[in-house]
Amino acid sequence: MSSWEDDYDEIFHWLDESDDDPIAIPPDLHDNSLLGFIANLSSKDRNRLREALDVMKKELSGKIDIGAELASGTPGDLLFVGSDGNRVVKGFHYSRKVLGEDGPVILPSSSPFVLIGAFSDEYIQSCADEIEDCYDTPSEKQAAWEQQMADYAMRIADKHDDSPPLTPDDFLRSID
Repeated sequence: MSSWEDDYDEIFHWLDESDDDPIAIPPDLHDNSLLGFIANLSSKDRNRLREALDVMKKELSGKIDIGAELASGTPGDLLFVGSDGNRVVKGFHYSRKVLGEDGPVILPSSSPFVLIGAFSDEYIQSCADEIEDCYDTPSEKQAAWEQQMADYAMRIADKHDDSPPLTPDDFLRSID
């Protein structure tokens, strides 16, 4: 187990206290300001912090449970991560109502080496339906879907190059 996992497990132990009384932290740990903060949290807030830290631990260790995400009713919005040959291209999907069009809608990125774009759920579904109707075998459908994702990546890159998005700061200022 790595050092951060050891530290996490120690902190998690203090989060497991379930009553609303302050937690009694051993004197040798009094200089740990995080544990002091945890000691003064209500049990409800400790539970919320425990849940957030548990998600963070799973992300850091690369053990994300997609099934749990789907079971929770929270859909993932990442469609693909690809490349245009020079940059990373991330494709997301949102409702046409949110995007205002089928896409790609170019979104700001904090890195010039990462392009971000989105397509509407409805458009993605129509493409998936077309692949389903046009191909017979699972391997043909898989190959067509992979080609479709590559096409989405190139469309995002082309639109980004034709009309770059606002910078992240300008984007945030434009939100009312």
